[in-house]
Order: sequence, then C-alpha cells, then structure tokens
Amino acid sequence: MDEQLEPPIMHGREILRERILELYEECRTGEWAVEPWVNQTLPDYLEALAAILDGYENARLYQEDGLPETVWEIVADAMRGTRYYE
Repeated sequence: MDEQLEPPIMHGREILRERILELYEECRTGEWAVEPWVNQTLPDYLEALAAILDGYENARLYQEDGLPETVWEIVADAMRGTRYYE
C-alpha cells in the first residue's frame, strides 16, 4: 500500500508493532534503552500498564503534542512508558 494513501490507523498499528519489537529486544538482550526497567516481571509490568492507561489522558493533555491520533499509538506510548512507571 502506498504510504501516502495509508490511513492513519494503519500507521498507528505500525508504530505499536515497532514499540513491541523494541521492548522485546530490550528484554531479550538485557540492553536497556535508558536503564533497567522498574517493572521487570510480567505481573508488575501489566499492573503499571493498567495504571498508566487509567491516567493517560490527564498526563498527555498537558504535553505540547497532545494526544496521539490513534488508539494504536496510545497503547504504544503507554507500553513504552510502563518500563519505568512506579
């Protein structure tokens, strides 16, 4: 599909896919993007992900770029942030 004709929702899906692969590589290699994750077990990670999604709108409304265009991008953003959420 021509990238210019691709609907935004499909672009958001690709962003999510890239973030998941990024997280996978960090887990697989132990080479952290910034520092070791705070939430290193699946239960801790999922609990933090739920907490981030619960307050997501309020946190993003005060950022310059606002909310992402698609739900895919929201999930990708939340998954990335969950690494260090306490």
